[in-house]
Amino acid sequence: MSFLSAVIDEVNAYLQGRIAEDELEDWIIGHLQVILDSGDKEAIHIANEVDVSFVELEESIIDRATLRTRLAELTIRHYSV
Repeated sequence: MSFLSAVIDEVNAYLQGRIAEDELEDWIIGHLQVILDSGDKEAIHIANEVDVSFVELEESIIDRATLRTRLAELTIRHYSV
């Protein structure tokens, strides 16, 4: 499985209610360095966007509805994975 597929699978699991928000955040944090080191530009972009979105949520810059919308848009753009 590619890093891009793995990231999208985790985001989709959250969006479909199979994992909780904190589980997705923990997964991203736990895998971010490996993804960054992989050189997979698309996976890096998506993982960074997810990470930034969680930071913005924690800082009350965005709300949970915006988080879900952003994550859904990220997966839609890469649906062909």
